[in-house]
Amino acid sequence: MDIQGLVEVAKETMLTQGSVIPMAHIDFPDNTCIVLVLEVLADTQGILAQASCLARIAWERCKEHPGQPQSIGIYAEAWRIKDAQTFDEQMRPSTSAKREEILSIDYWQADATPQYQCVIILVLRDHKQRVVGFGPEERNENRPSIQIAALVKGAHDAQRPDEEVLGEMRQELDAKLATLSPAQRAELREFLEKELFR
Repeated sequence: MDIQGLVEVAKETMLTQGSVIPMAHIDFPDNTCIVLVLEVLADTQGILAQASCLARIAWERCKEHPGQPQSIGIYAEAWRIKDAQTFDEQMRPSTSAKREEILSIDYWQADATPQYQCVIILVLRDHKQRVVGFGPEERNENRPSIQIAALVKGAHDAQRPDEEVLGEMRQELDAKLATLSPAQRAELREFLEKELFR
């Protein structure tokens, strides 16, 4: 399914159901399609926590299928703050009074230009919270969201030995932690406690 197909499915579902369960489609060259129902995602999670879940799910599910995917698409109901001022607003838009409800549709293709496409659509509700329409579509190319990047990384890592993937992740984490000041480490610890132990 291409990005326009995902857009139409997401909008139709939103209009008829009033909400959208996040879904991802991972297509392989042999016409196999893995469909992921992403009920594990929730408003209470920050974007980084969601990305971790998505990478893990793609990694586990794509192990069942040999070869690299041809395309990956995801659509979800989400929140955003258009002019986020702080890191917390960027990563946890659901907690802000300035938030806007959107449909977020992302698409990646292995052998196409642009490789990444994104469509953001503002959701319009009436006073009874019924979906009555949508704002104009905002389209971006080659600016992947954290969520689609996580899905793509997880799908690709599924074709590599586990020891190699986990070792690489450990090295990247150690290198990043080594550059942090004590204040930044304390901020990171506080952020992780909010994400993991709420």
